[in-house]
Amino acid sequence: MSKDNNKLIGNLNNDKRMILILR
Repeated sequence: MSKDNNKLIGNLNNDKRMILILR
């Protein structure tokens, strides 16, 4: 479970970076 949660958090962080880059 913890590994899956870490993956979800990592994906969210990547999405935030992409949004910042696109802006």
